[in-house]
Amino acid sequence: MVKASKIVDLDEYRMLKALGDELEEFPFDDDFLEDEEDELDSENWNLFEDLTELRKRVDYYQELHENGEISEKDYYFSKVNLGMVYKQNGLYQRALEQFEAVYELDLSDLFACRHEIMALYILTSQYDKALVFFKKQSDIGHDILLEIPLLVGAILDGHDEMAHYLIEVLNADVKDFAIFCQSPELLMDDIMYVGAAGIHCPDSLETVYVGLYRILPLLMTAGNYVQAYLNDYFSEHKVGQAEVEALAFLSEYQIEILLAHDIYDLQDFQVWTEAEILALPQFGKVTLGKLKEAGAVSYTHLTLPTKLEV
Repeated sequence: MVKASKIVDLDEYRMLKALGDELEEFPFDDDFLEDEEDELDSENWNLFEDLTELRKRVDYYQELHENGEISEKDYYFSKVNLGMVYKQNGLYQRALEQFEAVYELDLSDLFACRHEIMALYILTSQYDKALVFFKKQSDIGHDILLEIPLLVGAILDGHDEMAHYLIEVLNADVKDFAIFCQSPELLMDDIMYVGAAGIHCPDSLETVYVGLYRILPLLMTAGNYVQAYLNDYFSEHKVGQAEVEALAFLSEYQIEILLAHDIYDLQDFQVWTEAEILALPQFGKVTLGKLKEAGAVSYTHLTLPTKLEV
């Protein structure tokens, strides 16, 4: 039988329970769920046996579900629970298999498996897969619990452009994010306290902590580098509204593109040629002319090459 302490309650599942949507109780045969309290307290208990029992439980729930005796939700929860135990014990690939399976089956993503999938991609150094997965979630919109792990992955994998883009998005949407990034040390105590509780408000610094908590093993070794990177970024860039954000003729998307390319103020255009600016998405000659009128760059600087390089 499985130790109760090994069963993980997801914060999303707590929300469901708060709404009164509790798991039903199901009858089990005597061979599957024997009352062995003495065994639970035994010093001979080991993780391997616990995982074996959890796998049996998932198989049993699958059988019940296929026979129409339990709901999809309860079957999915058994797999999510097994995935969490795998993850907590460093079996990341096995955990990923469980979460991906539920994510494929549950179109509503009831248990927010996408967040654990993203965290596990980063924990297993699969940045490319994480980025592809992130782009597929574009219809969901802004999601800090996806953005934070991806940010850490981008920093560690050397993808500065994406890291800078995510920093700017988070800085715009999360109050005090810049203050957090400029802390001399990663706030591990806060991350562990808030992350373990799993309680957070949308677009809050607490949500950032929860996102970091989900990749905590990685931060134990790479946290100092991540924090140093964030410190360095904010030491080189102005905190607050960039000049380009005040240009009324630019769309929100165009501003995001400029910020992602480290163009914050009008003077930042000085190192860009006309051809390079026109190559940016949704930047045409009309926008280019308005940038010139705004004094972003000189007319002499923004000129197409008069001859081809040989």
